[in-house]
Amino acid sequence: MVFVAGCVQAQRKLQVWACNIISRMALGKSLNDISMITEMGGSVLLDALCESSVLIGSPNLSDFLPILNFLDIQHLKQRTDTSFEKLDTIFQRIIDDRRNSRAAIHGCHYEEKDLLHTLLSLADDKGNIKKATSLTDDNIKAIFWVCI
Repeated sequence: MVFVAGCVQAQRKLQVWACNIISRMALGKSLNDISMITEMGGSVLLDALCESSVLIGSPNLSDFLPILNFLDIQHLKQRTDTSFEKLDTIFQRIIDDRRNSRAAIHGCHYEEKDLLHTLLSLADDKGNIKKATSLTDDNIKAIFWVCI
């Protein structure tokens, strides 16, 4: 028996593990299921989340020298906007997919009970909730961003 010593990407494995747990609780789906829904392939949600976290934590030269804010020397604003647009697209596809699947199985007794189901129920329940507190898709995506 031959053992090959190699490097284990522990950080990536832990990120996948944590993101799988959180996405199952919030969205009712694993990363693989989300990748199939978004039709973007791979673990695009995890990559977008990691990229956004890195950009949020990056020091910005414009914070120290506000006069350079309009120049965006480090291209952080452009990269952050791109990253958030990607996450917005992913979350919107997940919400649309769940709405479509809820409409398809409306007569069945089984429905997934997770955070997304609860938020969509609140958003769709217009009769019992005041108009000022009704949820929009943007509100739901913001809640996901905070959770994940």
